[in-house]
Amino acid sequence: MTENLSRKTARRTGILDRDQGRQPGRSAGRDLATIARVNPKLNAIVTLVADAARGSAQGRRGCG
Repeated sequence: MTENLSRKTARRTGILDRDQGRQPGRSAGRDLATIARVNPKLNAIVTLVADAARGSAQGRRGCG
């Protein structure tokens, strides 16, 4: 059965990505895709800073 990664913490998905040899930031892209799909109905994310999230996931400085 496929694990629902959208229910995991960012830290946990990062560890899973690392352990499975995935490229850094892959889970961030997956999370951003989930946000794009779900947020229009929920309106839970007021300000989405996708570029900063991707940069942070890849070890670059995000905001500021």
